[in-house]
Amino acid sequence: MLKKSYISLLAILALMAALVSSASAAGSSVAVAPAGSGQGSGSSSAGSTQAKKTYVICIDPGHQLKGNNQKEPIGPGASEKKPKVSSGTLGVATKKPEYVLNLEISLKLKKELEKRGYKVVMTREKHNVNLSNKDRSDIANKAKADLFIRIHADGDTSPKTEGFSVLYPAQGNKYTKAIYAKSKLASEDIQQEMKSATKAKSKGVVPRSDLTGFNWSKVPVTLVEVGFMTSPSEDKRLSTSAYQDKLTAGIAGGVDKYFHK
Repeated sequence: MLKKSYISLLAILALMAALVSSASAAGSSVAVAPAGSGQGSGSSSAGSTQAKKTYVICIDPGHQLKGNNQKEPIGPGASEKKPKVSSGTLGVATKKPEYVLNLEISLKLKKELEKRGYKVVMTREKHNVNLSNKDRSDIANKAKADLFIRIHADGDTSPKTEGFSVLYPAQGNKYTKAIYAKSKLASEDIQQEMKSATKAKSKGVVPRSDLTGFNWSKVPVTLVEVGFMTSPSEDKRLSTSAYQDKLTAGIAGGVDKYFHK
């Protein structure tokens, strides 16, 4: 009886040894992921497979071939009305219409933002359109844009006035309460990065409550006045490809900063 128990014990020990040996062999055959490969702990693997959000930017090249002096409300339910879209200013040195300059810069901005991974929606890509300022906001709203960027150039009675500015919906404006904070932040980021990229004079970040294109917007919105076409020197500079590259790099840098990219 004792001999049989001893033999059974030896059999059990042998079986255990075989199991341990098998498990060891199986473990040695598992490939070890190299550091930084994205494989490993569950938390790092899950993080590496998360899809990044693609932000939508709507760009509005201001004005168009022909202005439209028909009136539209400056905001939802407003009794006050303004012309649907003005004709814009004109370069004193280049004789270039503002709507042409705005589209040149906007198309470069589109290319730069797409290169940085944004999805871009344009309100227009040609001059012969008939889009009111409300229509342009409607395009941004329909696209559910994460940011609506309006591109314009400035004019003044003095040829000495120069510099760019960035406009945003004013605080307390009843039409833009929901988008005020984000619009202001985006405008501040764009102004800072434009100043750094262009080294141009900045006229700052300016609140406005009278712009139809702001008041109809349901998404964060900013308007960049790239410079004064009534200044001979700035007018010439605004039409150079090199300076336009600096402008668009600055605006795109501000967009990156706003979205923490």
